[in-house]
Amino acid sequence: MRDFSWIADIALESKNYAPSLGAYFAKALSKVTFEEVSDFELKRSWATLARDLVHLRFDPDFAGPPDLDATLGAVQTIGIDKYNQEMMDEETLAPVLTEFFNKFFETIGQHPEIFDLLDQADLIEDMIGTVAKSYLPVLQLFPVFSDQALSIVPYLKEPLFTALYELPEIEHHKLILLTERIMHKFYEQEVRPQLVEILKQNVKGRNLLLPLIDEALNHLPADRCMTSLISILCTPREELSQGRIISIVLQELGGMYVKLAQVLAELAPPSLAKELRHQQDKLGGIFGSQQKSWAYVLNVLERPSWSRLKNYIHIPNGVQNAFAGASVGAIYEFELTELGRRKLHPNNSVLIKIQRPGLTELFEKQKETLLDILTHLDRNLESTELTLDEQLEVRGLVTALKRTIINYATQSIGELDFRVEKRNADRVREALKGQFDLQVPQYFHVESDVSMMEKIQGEKITSVVHSKYLERMSIADLVSDAYLYLMFQKGIIWADPHAGNILYDPDRLQVKLIDLNPCFTWDDRTIKIFIGFLYRLILSDEKGIFESLEGLVENPEELKNERTQKLIEEFIERGNQGAFIRYLSDFVRLLGEANINLRIEVQAAMRGLSQVYLTSTAISSRHNFGQIFQKQFGWKMLIRHILSIGPFKVAKAVLPIAFDLVKNSPEQEVGPTLDERDLTSIEEALVLLNAENVCNIELIRTSPEENTHLTLATDGSSLIKSTHLRIEILTETKPASVKYILETPTKEWLKDRQEYVKLQGMGFTLCLVECLEQLRRHSLEDYWNVVESWNAHPKQRSWEESSLISDIRVASRNLFTRRYQNIWTSEFMTVSRWNRFLWKLLVRFEERFERREQGYFYILSKKMGSEKVGQYTFGTLHRIKIITYRLIISGLKTLIRRSRFEMNLLPLTTDELIYRMLHGLLRRGLPRVESTK
Repeated sequence: MRDFSWIADIALESKNYAPSLGAYFAKALSKVTFEEVSDFELKRSWATLARDLVHLRFDPDFAGPPDLDATLGAVQTIGIDKYNQEMMDEETLAPVLTEFFNKFFETIGQHPEIFDLLDQADLIEDMIGTVAKSYLPVLQLFPVFSDQALSIVPYLKEPLFTALYELPEIEHHKLILLTERIMHKFYEQEVRPQLVEILKQNVKGRNLLLPLIDEALNHLPADRCMTSLISILCTPREELSQGRIISIVLQELGGMYVKLAQVLAELAPPSLAKELRHQQDKLGGIFGSQQKSWAYVLNVLERPSWSRLKNYIHIPNGVQNAFAGASVGAIYEFELTELGRRKLHPNNSVLIKIQRPGLTELFEKQKETLLDILTHLDRNLESTELTLDEQLEVRGLVTALKRTIINYATQSIGELDFRVEKRNADRVREALKGQFDLQVPQYFHVESDVSMMEKIQGEKITSVVHSKYLERMSIADLVSDAYLYLMFQKGIIWADPHAGNILYDPDRLQVKLIDLNPCFTWDDRTIKIFIGFLYRLILSDEKGIFESLEGLVENPEELKNERTQKLIEEFIERGNQGAFIRYLSDFVRLLGEANINLRIEVQAAMRGLSQVYLTSTAISSRHNFGQIFQKQFGWKMLIRHILSIGPFKVAKAVLPIAFDLVKNSPEQEVGPTLDERDLTSIEEALVLLNAENVCNIELIRTSPEENTHLTLATDGSSLIKSTHLRIEILTETKPASVKYILETPTKEWLKDRQEYVKLQGMGFTLCLVECLEQLRRHSLEDYWNVVESWNAHPKQRSWEESSLISDIRVASRNLFTRRYQNIWTSEFMTVSRWNRFLWKLLVRFEERFERREQGYFYILSKKMGSEKVGQYTFGTLHRIKIITYRLIISGLKTLIRRSRFEMNLLPLTTDELIYRMLHGLLRRGLPRVESTK
């Protein structure tokens, strides 16, 4: 059982705050309005209870209400009616809730293990006592007590915020001190341990992201702890992940932390990254309280400069929620009056954007705090468990983050003048006119901290395009084309083209750009130098890179530093290890590590290129960013650069790029599909294997969005790799017991996306298990070398371990080829001979590919010839072979997917499938599983 002693300490301490909590929640709950209970509902409820009482008194066989749900509903209805009639007054509620909190904290303090039972609302009611039973409607407002609270939670959050600001100062201060302690304890005991577990395999996350999150919590102001806790309390339990909690905290910190969240997302695993990336889309009003925010809005509208404009808009009597939030302010929607429609002529209502007060001081303070945190991390890197190479990698990230924070602070302070935002919007609109069908909002009135603009119809682009399957690629290409046209043809650099600033109108089929701040400009000379720099970087032209950088950095003299030149030369020698955008980002980080400051517009261009590429990828994984990128420069310029660098040097640079792109591209599974009946039967067969003590194999169902081993397409629309094998060592002493864990997607995830698990993935994974068991029987020493290194990153394995694992994979591929190459040969199958031939050819080529890979590793291990000779001869030939094989395999899979015969149901009965999959493990006479097909 988990240790809940920290909860006991907090609970007993909290008893001292029961009167303050009672007053606070009484004030909040008195603002909650339940829907009025009609006479019919009330009569029906009393009739239901009367029926049950009659049964209970006169029916000797009565074991319970005939309709338990109806009985519970009746109790709830009567309770809500009583609540509406008698308990709306906060003076009545306060003593009741004070008594409740006293009893609750006393019970929790004595029995903290109750928190393990929070899903059992009926048990909680028994343990807390009569208060819980008497005031059931009150308890239903808290998510921890009842699932019925989920429908009420949206109405509770605002009363909680409002009540906090309405409390007397002394009570307010008491609660803030209490919640600060609760928030920190909650993070230390519940959130951080799980974050450590999530990040333990992630060097950057563990040594940079985690300390930054730690310090963010430490710097969370006491009053923001209270508002964070309210947000956490009012988040439905099934949505309350570690990512959501961290997201809430960063949102409450505001300012620089909101912008930094986008950068930190690159260091985080998918579940946390998803929350961090959407920070800017989840911000609320100007303050935590909607009422306080709305009062500030009304105060702004009383300015003399708005005396005429107020006649153009309807100002509602009640409190209005923010239409949207951003890092520097909040946006409110207003309907136009008749006069407003005549004067402004907009198609829709208007939006008024209002800046949060005190942001300049906040940004400066947060900048210094974050720089101090990163400096502290840098100084302590040598005392960590990191290797020297890992320390250098993290130190480079720290330096780059420092530069990012300084730039963000400068940029954010620049964004505080909304008049600049209007000028940027006008320039972008004029630049795109006649070239692209994109809409940019019109501004009707602008001051430094408030602006009025037309409301743009549309939704965040990545949320809309999921229903636009056929249009995804063209929308992604439009966004990329317009952005690159602005940058390279018009010299306008929009530094923040993330998905939250791009909308899509599905009715008009139109993309719309908002929040065009910050924007920079550069001249034709700088554009040409930058284009040359990009080409030289792609083609690894060291001399050309240094020449180009002289025109792009703030101080060219810094490039002559010996350490700087060595760092850049080593980076170029390593070559492009993947996608160019990531290569470019790594180079920018390197410049940061070398203290080379790019000019601000160049930094903005590099950040913008990376961001628009990520945005295009989020819209559709199938986009043409590279081709559109090349279109801006033209082939003549490319050929001119190639000739100036030298064709041989270019070929030498391009081959590793092509090799890494091909080698690192995810292998998409194809072939017949396994449905839920197949997976259920396989799982049952694995249980039988375990019962017979053959070997311990467990099938685990997990969400691909949480498990990065189950590879998804970049737009999350389909599975690429649906099955993964990990090995768990159960005991310490060798030979220890071992469990093979097969990870596959959950039934719900597959059903929601109409996906299936491919036989190719599951079949190959079970072939791996079979080959591992064969190795165990023949060589226990080799088996343990494989088992202990199986889950490790390839870079952390010894040569012997890597070689053994490669042998296992080759043997498994050979086994898979023999077992499934003739799977389509059946008189009952309608698959054509051509498609059967494609399948056999594919599995054969995959087997040969595995053998070529293993052969290359073997020759390298023997160190034939000098290292340089191997690089230029055998290494080059190997790369060409691998590129050829991967292209052939990719082409065969495309043909298979295009002909769609891969989606045919499995051409086997389920028991035949299981026998094939577990053939090598079933030799002890395990009973055959009955067919389910």
